[in-house]
Amino acid sequence: MEDKYGYAGAKKENYQKRYDMAYDYYSALPQDAALQMLQKNKQLEEYLGAYYGKLITEIAKTKN
Repeated sequence: MEDKYGYAGAKKENYQKRYDMAYDYYSALPQDAALQMLQKNKQLEEYLGAYYGKLITEIAKTKN
């Protein structure tokens, strides 16, 4: 139904913006601290939806 009425596009864009903002914040932190914070933040998991796992994976790949 969302595809038919165009909600998927806006919803996807919204979640992508959320992910981008979270990535910018967490990637600026030391990797260990960022991963600990992410794993303890259930609200962020709900806020990012499917992008939460992607964020953890990408932060785990970074070196800083």
